[in-house]
Amino acid sequence: MSLFAVFTLSNTANIYASNFVCAQDLDGNGDVTGIGENASCQVIGTEQFCSVGAQICNVAATYNYKCSLDDSTYDDENSCKSSCMHQIKDIQTVEIIDFFNYDSSIFWFSATYIPEQIIFYPKSSSWSEYTKDGVEFKKGSFITRQDHPDSSTPFYALRYTGTATSLTAPVETGSCSKNNISNIYSCPTVGNSCVDVGGIQKCSINSCIDLDADNTITETSPDLDTPNADDGNRDVDGACTERALIFDGKGMRCRYKGWFGLADNCCKSSGQVLSDSTGSYATTMATKVAMSATWHVLKGAYASYHAQLTYNLGAGMSTTAAAANASTYAASGGQAAMSSFSIDPTTLAISLAIKVFMDMMGCEQSEQEAAIYKGSGYCHEVGSFCSKKIALLGCVEKSKSMCCFNSKLARILQEQGRVQLGKSWGAVENPSCGGFNPAEFQALDFSRIDMSEYYGDIQSKGQSLIQNNITDSVQDYYRQIKQ
Repeated sequence: MSLFAVFTLSNTANIYASNFVCAQDLDGNGDVTGIGENASCQVIGTEQFCSVGAQICNVAATYNYKCSLDDSTYDDENSCKSSCMHQIKDIQTVEIIDFFNYDSSIFWFSATYIPEQIIFYPKSSSWSEYTKDGVEFKKGSFITRQDHPDSSTPFYALRYTGTATSLTAPVETGSCSKNNISNIYSCPTVGNSCVDVGGIQKCSINSCIDLDADNTITETSPDLDTPNADDGNRDVDGACTERALIFDGKGMRCRYKGWFGLADNCCKSSGQVLSDSTGSYATTMATKVAMSATWHVLKGAYASYHAQLTYNLGAGMSTTAAAANASTYAASGGQAAMSSFSIDPTTLAISLAIKVFMDMMGCEQSEQEAAIYKGSGYCHEVGSFCSKKIALLGCVEKSKSMCCFNSKLARILQEQGRVQLGKSWGAVENPSCGGFNPAEFQALDFSRIDMSEYYGDIQSKGQSLIQNNITDSVQDYYRQIKQ
């Protein structure tokens, strides 16, 4: 089994990847054919996404905190709360005056008006900020020099713009809001990428497989037994000198679960289309031929039915009338075909057979045959097996194998006779459907074989006639290998 690389398709749209699929056995039953166990892969961005078993990604969010007063941001909430506050400042525009002595130009003091004159004594005239009585003064731009109008007054003034701010105003505290600034996503299963799927970050844990890659699909074709032809050597008296088999069967299989190429369950039972004995068992080998010939007869009957139904509807007949007429036509045509195969028309339910073909159009011929024989009680189911696998995905199709016989009587004798002899049905993929050899047949204890199922199936016949039919059928088989 080969491994295949997963190719990444670059596309910005969420589309299905061409022929890339994925699957997972979610219910643990050995296949991936169940609801939700398989899907086509999607291309999301640059990633291939498998929805089967997808996980919701873990998220690690990164936040900051913003102060409502000035939109400043902080890495943590405590820093924001301790800083998100300020005084409600009362700031007034004022005029500041520095006074100087004329003679020595010695700086004396400064004064301002807010509205009355405030006098304070900074250390020099080069001051820019000064606080007095809870008020912060700030000197601004120079305006002009002004001499005192009274020349006897020994000073002049330099005038400036300025501000006066109260430092005893109340403090305003703001609020801190938490803001998501980024998210870091990680898949719970390490090594897988997260993608946006309908607004939710998810990751694929199952690989996408390219069905176009070589050797991806592996099919298991069962090695089925086929009825043995009556072509062995006989002696001068007509007795078989080679391997003789009594109540020989045919290996058959049907697909009942599938992901690819199986639109329906092909292991349906048809209802009793056949009744013992198809061909009335003119000879053992004629009945074996009838197993295959019956299908062709019934297929022909269905073709006649379909053609006549189409014609009737085209001619304007009602659906009910068209179907009834087509059924009569099919039955007549089917019975005519039976004569060429030596099949007793009374042993076939044509209407049920037509329904088989209508219900199983997507199934193989052998599966349609199996449905007819199984529904008629002619088959023993051996078991189930995986008939198709895809590398890295698992089983995508399951089939059942069975051994089918020419009559219900043959199936009953085979089932109960094998129990007596300890004879198995073989492997599921390779069922052993061969008949009994003469020694095995002679070793059977017919008194221990329960025929109640066979009696019930043909209860309209007299008890003695039923027993005679059974005896005649068994003896007829045995005579075929002796004559």
